[in-house]
Amino acid sequence: MYVVQEIKETIDALREDCIVIDAPLLFESKLDQICDFVIGMMAKEEEKIERICKRDGISKEMAKKRLNIQMSEEELQKRADYVIINDGNMETLEEEIKKVWKEKKE
Repeated sequence: MYVVQEIKETIDALREDCIVIDAPLLFESKLDQICDFVIGMMAKEEEKIERICKRDGISKEMAKKRLNIQMSEEELQKRADYVIINDGNMETLEEEIKKVWKEKKE
Protein backbone atom coordinates (compact mmCIF):
# COMPACT_ATOMS: atom_id res chain seq x y z
CA MET A 1 0.00 0.00 0.00
CA TYR A 2 1.54 3.24 -1.19
CA VAL A 3 0.24 5.44 1.65
CA VAL A 4 1.61 3.10 4.35
CA GLN A 5 5.03 3.03 2.70
CA GLU A 6 5.01 6.82 2.39
CA ILE A 7 4.18 7.19 6.11
CA LYS A 8 7.00 4.81 7.10
CA GLU A 9 9.50 6.65 4.90
CA THR A 10 8.43 10.01 6.35
CA ILE A 11 8.84 8.72 9.91
CA ASP A 12 12.32 7.37 9.11
CA ALA A 13 13.33 10.70 7.60
CA LEU A 14 12.02 12.83 10.50
CA ARG A 15 13.77 11.09 13.42
CA GLU A 16 11.67 13.01 15.96
CA ASP A 17 10.82 12.10 19.55
CA CYS A 18 7.11 12.37 18.87
CA ILE A 19 5.37 11.69 15.59
CA VAL A 20 1.59 11.53 15.35
CA ILE A 21 -0.08 9.39 12.73
CA ASP A 22 -3.67 10.42 12.10
CA ALA A 23 -5.02 7.35 10.32
CA PRO A 24 -8.64 6.22 10.40
CA LEU A 25 -7.49 2.76 9.25
CA LEU A 26 -4.46 2.50 11.54
CA PHE A 27 -5.11 -1.07 12.67
CA GLU A 28 -6.43 -2.22 9.31
CA SER A 29 -3.21 -1.00 7.63
CA LYS A 30 -1.10 -2.51 10.44
CA LEU A 31 0.50 0.88 11.13
CA ASP A 32 -0.25 0.30 14.81
CA GLN A 33 2.70 -2.13 14.76
CA ILE A 34 5.15 0.75 14.37
CA CYS A 35 3.53 2.90 17.09
CA ASP A 36 4.68 3.08 20.68
CA PHE A 37 1.06 3.61 21.71
CA VAL A 38 -2.31 4.32 20.14
CA ILE A 39 -4.84 6.95 21.15
CA GLY A 40 -8.33 6.12 19.90
CA MET A 41 -10.43 9.18 19.21
CA MET A 42 -14.17 8.74 19.69
CA ALA A 43 -17.02 11.01 18.66
CA LYS A 44 -20.74 10.72 18.10
CA GLU A 45 -21.50 9.28 14.66
CA GLU A 46 -23.47 12.32 13.51
CA GLU A 47 -20.58 14.56 14.51
CA LYS A 48 -18.12 12.38 12.60
CA ILE A 49 -20.35 12.45 9.52
CA GLU A 50 -20.70 16.22 9.71
CA ARG A 51 -16.92 16.69 10.08
CA ILE A 52 -16.15 14.42 7.12
CA CYS A 53 -18.74 16.17 4.91
CA LYS A 54 -17.37 19.59 5.81
CA ARG A 55 -13.70 18.61 5.46
CA ASP A 56 -14.01 16.67 2.20
CA GLY A 57 -17.05 18.29 0.63
CA ILE A 58 -18.92 15.01 0.25
CA SER A 59 -22.47 13.82 0.89
CA LYS A 60 -23.66 12.24 4.12
CA GLU A 61 -24.06 8.93 2.28
CA MET A 62 -20.41 8.95 1.17
CA ALA A 63 -19.28 9.89 4.68
CA LYS A 64 -21.29 6.99 6.12
CA LYS A 65 -19.69 4.60 3.62
CA ARG A 66 -16.24 5.77 4.75
CA LEU A 67 -17.15 5.22 8.38
CA ASN A 68 -18.54 1.77 7.64
CA ILE A 69 -15.15 0.52 6.43
CA GLN A 70 -13.51 1.59 9.67
CA MET A 71 -13.19 -0.56 12.75
CA SER A 72 -16.11 -0.35 15.16
CA GLU A 73 -15.72 1.89 18.18
CA GLU A 74 -16.05 -1.15 20.44
CA GLU A 75 -13.08 -2.82 18.72
CA LEU A 76 -11.09 0.42 18.75
CA GLN A 77 -11.66 0.74 22.50
CA LYS A 78 -10.30 -2.78 22.99
CA ARG A 79 -7.21 -2.23 20.85
CA ALA A 80 -6.22 1.36 21.66
CA ASP A 81 -3.94 2.09 24.59
CA TYR A 82 -5.91 5.23 25.41
CA VAL A 83 -9.34 6.50 24.38
CA ILE A 84 -10.25 10.17 24.17
CA ILE A 85 -13.74 11.50 23.52
CA ASN A 86 -13.58 14.23 20.88
CA ASP A 87 -16.70 16.29 21.44
CA GLY A 88 -15.40 19.27 19.47
CA ASN A 89 -13.96 21.19 22.43
CA MET A 90 -10.37 21.80 21.28
CA GLU A 91 -9.18 22.96 24.69
CA THR A 92 -10.36 19.76 26.37
CA LEU A 93 -8.96 17.66 23.54
CA GLU A 94 -5.54 19.28 23.86
CA GLU A 95 -5.56 18.74 27.64
CA GLU A 96 -6.40 15.04 27.23
CA ILE A 97 -3.66 14.53 24.65
CA LYS A 98 -1.11 16.34 26.84
CA LYS A 99 -2.15 14.16 29.80
CA VAL A 100 -1.52 11.00 27.77
CA TRP A 101 1.82 12.28 26.49
CA LYS A 102 2.93 13.24 30.01
CA GLU A 103 1.97 9.80 31.34
CA LYS A 104 3.88 8.05 28.55
CA LYS A 105 7.02 10.12 29.17
CA GLU A 106 7.12 9.20 32.88
